[in-house]
Amino acid sequence: MAYLLSALVARVTADVPAYDSVPSTDQYDQAVKDAVDAYSLRNPIVDTATLSLEADTADYDLPTDFIEVIRLRAIELADYYGEEYEIKGDGHITFYPTPDVAHHWELRYCARHAGTAVADPSYADMTDTDARVLLLLAKAYCLQLQADKAARSAWQYTEGEQTVSKVKQAETFQKMAEQALTNYERELKRIPTHGRLGLTEMPKSGD
Repeated sequence: MAYLLSALVARVTADVPAYDSVPSTDQYDQAVKDAVDAYSLRNPIVDTATLSLEADTADYDLPTDFIEVIRLRAIELADYYGEEYEIKGDGHITFYPTPDVAHHWELRYCARHAGTAVADPSYADMTDTDARVLLLLAKAYCLQLQADKAARSAWQYTEGEQTVSKVKQAETFQKMAEQALTNYERELKRIPTHGRLGLTEMPKSGD
């Protein structure tokens, strides 16, 4: 099942209504995009591509959704092991030594959920489970933005025996954000492929 970015954003917006204009429209979008990227590192898609190597050319583009190599093998040359490779951080792979004959390699790899390059991206391989779980993380991102906003504008004063405080609002949002993140981690662990990559760092959603 495919999911549009706008549909995912609508669900997060319904779960976390804006507080004092936070999150903004752009922040909702970014929270979902960041959650998709973070979820992809923890529960990637497995895909296959063919790399067409040419003689005297060492550098090649990797698929745009590439995360990590699972297996890379020469197709036509069953006993060919003459090359090593290095994955570059800029989305390239370099073979050593430079190939001296043209041939093809099958790349089986971990892929991220990549949306189509349009104004409202569609995530073609996203399942209902994927959407449900990653939206918990997007919710945590949005609640953290609200906690930060409330903390910046928090104030408290006491007059006689009466105390008026806006500090608790920030604390409430913070607890809700932490609970959403806990829920995300719990649901993620129920997915069989969770943890196969061993990648646990999650990018923080931008303001």
